Amino acid sequence: METIMLQEYLDSSEEDDPQEYRPAKGKANENCVWKNRILSDYSDFNKYGCPWGISAQIMENDVRLWAVQIMGPLGTKYEGGYFEGTLLFSDLYPYHPPNFKFTTSMFHPNISKNGDVCVEQLYRMWSPAHTVWSFLVSIQFVLADANTDDVLNATAALYYKTDPEQFEDIVREGIAESRAALESTENTFNNLG
Repeated sequence: METIMLQEYLDSSEEDDPQEYRPAKGKANENCVWKNRILSDYSDFNKYGCPWGISAQIMENDVRLWAVQIMGPLGTKYEGGYFEGTLLFSDLYPYHPPNFKFTTSMFHPNISKNGDVCVEQLYRMWSPAHTVWSFLVSIQFVLADANTDDVLNATAALYYKTDPEQFEDIVREGIAESRAALESTENTFNNLG
């Protein structure tokens, strides 16, 4: 394959189509930074063990999409819950954080009805030194410590502040539903074997 050198490209006439320039293919281009880092994080995540109550698997042969399971933290209103989500990495990882979304229905001031999680501080303070491990622990920490100053679910925040008993009742219902879904999934897999 013929490669156009950068200087030749810059010196070319304006009549040339700028789409003609393509960087040379080679190891540097095939081994993307984001892909290497994601695979390294995944390897470390499995090699050194997951934080308590967190697991993750690569989905659909795409290293950028992970299925995540998070248990409700001990000693919190979410204890005993089993919550699923997805983690999506962009080509800008590790320079930009991944996106996380709960797929299990959640009733929490910092989690929207469609599963988005408010971790604004984590996004603002993100650096390539962070890992998937630290990111998912931060997501789990949101369950343990609601921030009613920065909400995504106004109804949950209102109950959390003004009617804690009703808030806990709704959370317990959600936990029961999450456990039933987990048991149903386990029974399906057991029946397949």
